[in-house]
Amino acid sequence: MKTPFNALLEASLLRDAA
Repeated sequence: MKTPFNALLEASLLRDAA
């Protein structure tokens, strides 16, 4: 189940990994 909060978390994780 994807929530807007999960999307934010994912975006920040991807930004950190970049």
